[in-house]
Amino acid sequence: MPFLGFQHAAHAAHAAHAAHAAHAAHAAHAAHAAQITASALNHPEALQTASQAIVHLVNGNQADAPKDLPPNSASNMDRWSGDIRQRLYMAEFLNPFGSQWNDKDAAVTLNWHNTTFLVLPRPQIGVFAKQAELVVNYMEQREARGGEIMAQLDGFTDFFGLHLGLTAARNPYTIELIETVQAIAGQVTMAPKHMLACRRPDELDARINPLIPTPGHGSYPSAHATQAFAVATVLSVFLRETGGFYEDLNSRIRLVKAQAHRIAVNRTVAGVHYPIDSRAGFMIGMQIGRIIVGMCTGQTTIKPWKFQADENEDFQFTDVENFQESDVSLPGPEVVNVSENPVFRWLWHKATAEFPAMSVDGS
Repeated sequence: MPFLGFQHAAHAAHAAHAAHAAHAAHAAHAAHAAQITASALNHPEALQTASQAIVHLVNGNQADAPKDLPPNSASNMDRWSGDIRQRLYMAEFLNPFGSQWNDKDAAVTLNWHNTTFLVLPRPQIGVFAKQAELVVNYMEQREARGGEIMAQLDGFTDFFGLHLGLTAARNPYTIELIETVQAIAGQVTMAPKHMLACRRPDELDARINPLIPTPGHGSYPSAHATQAFAVATVLSVFLRETGGFYEDLNSRIRLVKAQAHRIAVNRTVAGVHYPIDSRAGFMIGMQIGRIIVGMCTGQTTIKPWKFQADENEDFQFTDVENFQESDVSLPGPEVVNVSENPVFRWLWHKATAEFPAMSVDGS
């Protein structure tokens, strides 16, 4: 059974906290409804007298037979508010997801329908002590990155949206997709963090003074890195389904991946994560992203991976661009099967529809 009890308030993209953040992204989408609600609150007596004065006109009218809504159907998703949909996405993902501690191998395994998709061994404490040297060096970049670090405490949808020209008015469902991926990816890191129980950099090296409050959960793996690379993985596929909307598509995808890397590294600059935390998050995020894409687009298979941390490893963007699945795939023929999920498919269709196909002349 998955361990789901730990959350951190600083990560607004996590779990229920993120549900409300995702709903906020639909401000423009629901502006009219919000105005009606505000009117009802500001003028309750006027609304009641206006209704009561004319409601007698329907007395005696024969109403059509009422119709049921279809049960357990994605066709009802338009009827639910954004925060409720966010909870549905989370529930649909977490139902087949699991994480277990393997005492024999001192490792966490992440599973999908009881099939392992990632093995994450616990690094020795000496690995983190060596990594602390890298964290000290990263602190030199705080002046340049401080503003970003603070802005990314509570999520980072806007940083991806900047490269894609997203707006709340035009792309509410694309924003909902990004927020959903962040929420799921943030949640699934909480169990590994608890089970691996790895100390933060400021606990191992007195030279490290975090720029932000140290989060109240384990260091390894990085939730920010997991979230960022889950988003980048999903967007890399999603953008290819926008029907030629972006003529410079490959450049946009590269920027999305670079943004994910920068978000991850910012946590090392802030002094709250080691580079190997981000490398592990990179691995988890890619696998989570690929599972979400499978839930959105249909049947797919994923090779299980294993990440073994190295004390000398930094985390550079070249590591992202040069990643080879064969370097981390577990031996054997076993694969993880991911099937389409109706509510995820609904969201994917809604989001891709926000990018109208461009004609040949660009009009």
